[in-house]
Amino acid sequence: MTTKLVSVLILIPVLALGCSTPVAPSARAPSAPAPSAITHPSVLEGKTWSVVSVAGRPPVADSRPTVMFNATEVRGSTGCNGYGGSYRYDAATGRIEFAENLLMTEMACPGGRDVFESAFVAALSKATDASLDANGRLVLSGAGGQILLAAAP
Repeated sequence: MTTKLVSVLILIPVLALGCSTPVAPSARAPSAPAPSAITHPSVLEGKTWSVVSVAGRPPVADSRPTVMFNATEVRGSTGCNGYGGSYRYDAATGRIEFAENLLMTEMACPGGRDVFESAFVAALSKATDASLDANGRLVLSGAGGQILLAAAP
């Protein structure tokens, strides 16, 4: 009797699954979108990039931090001071490496610019990856945080 009861309890779900009506593809729950592929810029040089944010924070009003690349050097403005130095970039992997010490002017930066400048320089000097987001903006990321840049007009 116990064997028959176990057999019936196993058989009922199997039959129920076998007799179920298939769900039309349009009635199924939507699947999560496929993750977008990371795109690395083929070249960095030839554009001036304006900083949109550093670690999610926008630049201080009335300052315009920029990044400009040539073949082996980077230069720009922190929104207060100028900076420059060498870098290496591998377009196949997106790996980027800046000189150990970027050179920078040392003017006083009032109105919170000094705090933003410190975060920007720390993120830039420690960046190890360059990629493009879905909007074509340059993303530099690494141990110092993430910098989001848009092509300057």
